[in-house]
Amino acid sequence: MQLSFCSKCDHSEEYGTQKDMYGKTLRSVPKPEFCSKCGAQMLYACQNCGSERRSMSDKFCTKCGKPYKL
Repeated sequence: MQLSFCSKCDHSEEYGTQKDMYGKTLRSVPKPEFCSKCGAQMLYACQNCGSERRSMSDKFCTKCGKPYKL
């Protein structure tokens, strides 16, 4: 599963396919385009350098230092 995060509020949602240890799909969640809490655009990586966000507790990109919120 991968993490998407809201460009305005601190809401996050998982998306992608979760598989068991044998490769069988357990669940598949579509990639959200907009936040279900405030309606803003969802982000999938740092908008400055493209580095993946590892945790919602991170407020700044660990690669380039720019803030995640727009």
